[in-house]
Amino acid sequence: MEANKIFKMTTALILLVMATTSCKKTVTEIVIELSTLTLEMSRTATLKVLPVFDQYVTWTTSNPNVVTVMSARDLNLQVEGNPWFTGVVTAIAEGRATITATTKNGLTATCEISVTNDKDVYVAGYEGNDDSRIAKLWKNGISQNLTDGTKDAIASSVFVSGNDVYVAGQEFNGSAYVAKLWKNGVPQNLTDGANYAIANSVYVSDGDVYVAGREFNGSTAYVAKFWKNGVPQNLTDGTRWAEAYSVFVSANDVYVAGEEGGVAKLWKNGTAQELSDKYSRANSVFVSDKNVYVAGLERDERYHPIAKLWKNGVPQNLTNASESLGATSVFVSGNDVYVAGYFLWKNGILQKADCWANSVFIIGNDVYVAGGDGDFGSNVAILCKNGVEQNLTDGIKKAEAYSVFVK
Repeated sequence: MEANKIFKMTTALILLVMATTSCKKTVTEIVIELSTLTLEMSRTATLKVLPVFDQYVTWTTSNPNVVTVMSARDLNLQVEGNPWFTGVVTAIAEGRATITATTKNGLTATCEISVTNDKDVYVAGYEGNDDSRIAKLWKNGISQNLTDGTKDAIASSVFVSGNDVYVAGQEFNGSAYVAKLWKNGVPQNLTDGANYAIANSVYVSDGDVYVAGREFNGSTAYVAKFWKNGVPQNLTDGTRWAEAYSVFVSANDVYVAGEEGGVAKLWKNGTAQELSDKYSRANSVFVSDKNVYVAGLERDERYHPIAKLWKNGVPQNLTNASESLGATSVFVSGNDVYVAGYFLWKNGILQKADCWANSVFIIGNDVYVAGGDGDFGSNVAILCKNGVEQNLTDGIKKAEAYSVFVK
């Protein structure tokens, strides 16, 4: 009798399994719930495959330079249902891409994504190996050569005023570097080429063009200087090595950040203020609501650099000596102060930055950072928007981005 009972239970279980199996529908077609999607640069969105069933899905993109995609499973995101069936797309650059979802048994579905950009993003830098670098300007990821590559050159700074694009940098003439200014791609020599000279920063105010840099005096040292509409003004007398790294104009006042004799300095209308009594350097200056912000570095007794921010001459350490970092750029937006220098700081708090950050620019709620993929010998020029990286170069030749401007 016990055997008969077991037989009946087994038979019932088999019938239940057969019934359940017969009720399952074979999936012969899948779709992505959105067949088209428009995203702004740096934005993310989720795509879902329907119907959801017990298989994994592979997500691919036709243009990873425009849109990237990963499954929620690979990103360890918590989603409703099968995480393989949710894809997370990120808009990298302006353009179009096709996202394809493929199941294990070969079913596919697609979504066409368009990436838009309502702002123009300008980046200055270089591409090329040692002694043959080409000064470059990228606009919305599209590169323009400012030099032909026959002589070494770099573009250090970019500023846009109206419809005009200004770039400061330098180019080797065979015997010395010449400080240069390009306006809409047309070069202007700021120095005569007799002595080494460099242009580090450009700023335009009320139609006047200011460039900060340095020029060798022919005998003993470099002289920190700035040019206004091509006319030079010396900030130092040449008795000590000096350089001007950044220029900013506010309410008819001209601020220049740099160093003299190994000490960080800020010049206001040509009058110098020492920011430190140690070996230091002021790399960037920004003025907002009559407050003057300077980013740079100061070295400790063991010569380790400490990233610094000075507000109206009062210093703030952003790092400690063990991190060996400096600050290269400062930008103020409302009440928020952003500083770049390998990392990115907001109001003194460390933010995520995956590239070596040389320059930071804020517009609206968007944070743009320009830099490279390493602190020494960068191989790829990189632009980050809200933490999303866009490679400006392919890495075949060395490259780095030094300055970003958004309009």
